[in-house]
Amino acid sequence: MKIFAPPFLIKTHLYCAAFIMPIALMFLGTGFLIFALEKGGGYYPTHYSIQLKQPMMQDSSKLKNLVIQEMDKLELKKPNGWTKISQLNSGPGYQFEFFDGFDRIIKLVPTSDPLIATMTVKKASLYRIFVLLHNAQGNNYFRLYASIFALILLVMLVTGYLLAWRLKEYRKQLLYASTASVMLFIAMIVIQ
Repeated sequence: MKIFAPPFLIKTHLYCAAFIMPIALMFLGTGFLIFALEKGGGYYPTHYSIQLKQPMMQDSSKLKNLVIQEMDKLELKKPNGWTKISQLNSGPGYQFEFFDGFDRIIKLVPTSDPLIATMTVKKASLYRIFVLLHNAQGNNYFRLYASIFALILLVMLVTGYLLAWRLKEYRKQLLYASTASVMLFIAMIVIQ
């Protein structure tokens, strides 16, 4: 029996699958590890003792400048991102956090000596970077790439469905599988 499937459908499906393979594997792997095994990845912290001229004040711009100056002194890459001041988890006082991109966090915490602070530079592990990308925390280029991935995945679903529909002996199974899938999806929504 000769099967007729339009070559453009087959080629579209093939090229789309080949193009999205790396990002699909990243989303698949991180999705499984995040949601099934609750593995979010970690950071590699490096601690530095910082000598202050005056006790830490709750002034975001001054603390940001202090962190940048200290990073310069230590010959570390200058941070660029957003900052936050929050209460300490233990005891009174506050901490300053500098979120540098999505893969580095710089934290400034006072010590028992008001003229000494601890600066911790936390660099994300490679797996943590993939988790952050999975959670759409990458730059705009990666977000565009992920959007293209979503569109190509839609094209693959449509072309795969059309290819299966063209084969008479698979139509019934395709309809059964589609119906079961829709019913399972509705059941999962209802039990939430």
